[in-house]
Amino acid sequence: MAAMAASASATVLARSDLGGWNVSYVQSGGADRTHSEHVYGVYANAELKDNIEVDCLSQTVSDGKVFSGNDPTTLTCTPASFSYEYNITDSTLTLTQTVELSGTNVTVMGTSKPFTTVLDPVRGKGGSAHNITFQATTGVA
Repeated sequence: MAAMAASASATVLARSDLGGWNVSYVQSGGADRTHSEHVYGVYANAELKDNIEVDCLSQTVSDGKVFSGNDPTTLTCTPASFSYEYNITDSTLTLTQTVELSGTNVTVMGTSKPFTTVLDPVRGKGGSAHNITFQATTGVA
C-alpha cells in the first residue's frame, strides 16, 4: 500500500533540459564464461556546477561447472543512483540516474541510439564503443 502511495505521488516533469550523458560501453568475455560490461562517462546538465562522473561494472564469474546456470554476477555503480541496461537486440543503452535539479531529486532516464561495438583486436573477444551521447528524455520527481 505504501508503495502504491509513493508511486501515485511521483510527478513526471515537463522540462526542456533534463541533461544527458556521454559514456563508453566496454564488454569482454572469456572461454570460461567470465563476462563483464563496463559503462562509464559523465552526466551533464546546465543547472549543475560540475558534470557527474558515472560508472557501472557488471561482472559474471564462472562457477567452474559447465551449463550450471549458477554463475554469480556482481554489479557496482557509482553514484549508487546510476544504472544501465544494455539491449542486445538493438545495441542501445538505457541509463537511469537520480540527480538534484532546482532543489528536487529527479530520476532522469534516456535511451541511446543504436551503436556499434568495435571488436578487441588483441583478444578477439568483446568490444567497445565510445562517445555515446544522448539526452535524458524522462524526468520523475
